Amino acid sequence: ALKSECPALNYADFAILYPIHAIGEQLETKLLSAKIPCQLVKRQGIFDQDDVKKMILLLTLIQNPDDDVALEQYVALELNNPAIMQRVNEMKRPGRAFKQTLSAAMWREDVPGMSKGQFSRVVSTCFGTISNLISHVEQNPGASLETLVNDICNLTQLTHSASLHGRAQSLRDP
Repeated sequence: ALKSECPALNYADFAILYPIHAIGEQLETKLLSAKIPCQLVKRQGIFDQDDVKKMILLLTLIQNPDDDVALEQYVALELNNPAIMQRVNEMKRPGRAFKQTLSAAMWREDVPGMSKGQFSRVVSTCFGTISNLISHVEQNPGASLETLVNDICNLTQLTHSASLHGRAQSLRDP
């Protein structure tokens, strides 16, 4: 119908903007099933952003400080150096928690990509951040998720903390 009203328009003349990443995938499916050509231009979804990953990992570690997987993922994001994480993972021993492996690695001279002092500072900062957040939650047991997200932004050095403030409700699985 549109083609008969505006013959000069092509599909390439249109764009559909949407507020939530998951909507784009649904729109693409519907358009393609209607034989309407489309191109989904993906930006990073909110859960793909490092700051959001860190936020979720910190929330996980606040709830369960013994979660080795969350700790390893959080430290990997903070270090931002796969070679260092590979070396640390080579130091893992059966029956030893990842936190113990990190503590042992802090004394090693053969961690690639940064000095022993730099590595120790990053790991110590990770441990300190988690401990401070756990203490903060214990002192504020009735805090809402939104308050907790804002507090994490205030207590950590997330690059995009200003954009995360007040967005706890959008940190949900679409």
